[in-house]
Amino acid sequence: MWMKWIKRKNEKEVILGEEVKEKKKMDPKKKKRIITWGILAALLIAIVGYVNISNAKSANTGRVLPVVEAAKGEVESTIGTSGIVDSEESKTYFAPVDATIQDFSLQVGDMVSAGQQLVTFDIESLQREAREAELAASETENEYQSSMAKSAENQMDFNTASVNVETYRWMIVSQRAYINNLNQAVAQRTANQNALQDSNAIRQADIADGIARKNKEINDIGTVSGNGVNGEDEQRIAKLRNEILDLERESARLGLTQTPAGATPEETRIITEAQQLLADMEGYLGADKGVKEAAENGILNRFEKGKLQATREKAALQVEKAKDRLAKASAGLHAEFNGIVSQVEVENGATVASGAKILKIESSDSVKVTLNISKYDLDKIKINQQVDIDIAGNEYTGKVSKINRIAQKNESGTPVVKVEVHIDNPDQNIYLGVEAKVVIHVEKAENVIIVPVETVNTDIKGTFCYVIENGVVTRKGVTTGISSDTEIEIKEGLKEGEQVISLINDSIKEGMPATAMPTGNTEDTEEMTETQ
Repeated sequence: MWMKWIKRKNEKEVILGEEVKEKKKMDPKKKKRIITWGILAALLIAIVGYVNISNAKSANTGRVLPVVEAAKGEVESTIGTSGIVDSEESKTYFAPVDATIQDFSLQVGDMVSAGQQLVTFDIESLQREAREAELAASETENEYQSSMAKSAENQMDFNTASVNVETYRWMIVSQRAYINNLNQAVAQRTANQNALQDSNAIRQADIADGIARKNKEINDIGTVSGNGVNGEDEQRIAKLRNEILDLERESARLGLTQTPAGATPEETRIITEAQQLLADMEGYLGADKGVKEAAENGILNRFEKGKLQATREKAALQVEKAKDRLAKASAGLHAEFNGIVSQVEVENGATVASGAKILKIESSDSVKVTLNISKYDLDKIKINQQVDIDIAGNEYTGKVSKINRIAQKNESGTPVVKVEVHIDNPDQNIYLGVEAKVVIHVEKAENVIIVPVETVNTDIKGTFCYVIENGVVTRKGVTTGISSDTEIEIKEGLKEGEQVISLINDSIKEGMPATAMPTGNTEDTEEMTETQ
């Protein structure tokens, strides 16, 4: 029966495939010890066979069976498998600007150190672009300052002209009122003079008519009297002549009282000067109106100022971008961490566009092993479990860092889950892409009852061990815990010191007489069992 158990154990190893711990190369001393135990086990089998034959003749003695003592100790469950070494951190480097590569000699597989210069660029054209951008920005700044100063000047002119226009308008209104008053005074006096002149003209006409009549009467007197004039006629003529003289005097007096119509010279001078001043005011008003209009047209509104400011900022931004491109090209590309070049996309001297892929570096300081875990072991894997790692003969430690939540089919079509193991102590001996052997420490129990795994069997009634009690083979049902490749924890069913039969076959029956033959400690029992 124990042979069948071993067969099932081997079948499990086949099913687990790469998840099963690959056995390490055996230590020569251990190998020698196993050979020795193998010889002893063979002798033991022969002796047992002989004794059993003898025992068949004596029912009181029973068979001699090898046993191992159930003892307290520690046992650890592990999963052995293999995976591919990969980097946990990688960075792809892209061209920061449009430029020509000046110095680049890395190849795939080269190691780089943090801070190492990876690529240098030709910066001559970028220096020229930066200078041109600075000049353009300077020109834009000067234009901006000039426009803003001119706008401010126009604003001042507009303000001054606005005040002047309002002042001249008020002065012109006042001056016009003044001139109008002068003209009204002259017009009133002229009207009065014209009325007087009309009256005088009528009187002058009457006087002229009277003089004419009186002269005619004088002439008529002379004509009537002929050559001689009497005294009465002379008196009449004298009287008429006196009357004519009075009329002439009155006419002369009327002539003296007449003055020219219209303004006097002084009034004319005053009115002329007032009108000239009004004309000057109107001229000043027109000039200031022109200044105001021109200044107003030269004042920048908020949209025009915003446009100038945007143009200014755009030019400054172009300078900033040009300097940034120059700075990036001058700096080149540097490794951000220790690593290995995994991809190279360009050659030295090539002209690359901004954003073009140049190379990729995989970190050698942050390294992992990627495993494919089947459903049989998936429930045993937990985050932060300790892991022993062997890479090309170099040993490292690590821990489970990630368990993928989506299964993928492997090459044989079997669903597997990818598990990542972080390597705690990577060094220069690590090669990315190679296979690594790992042992995952799943679970560990200390100070518990342990027996060799081959002493535990299972049938339809459950899991059990055979022990020898009082010279009789006794079956004891057990509850097992964690197990390693060689030992298994017994949680219930056995006590420390009990003699557990280590060599199980179909001939062993519960209740049969037996004599215990100790075979040493648990490790020795394991080695003997493997030899058998």
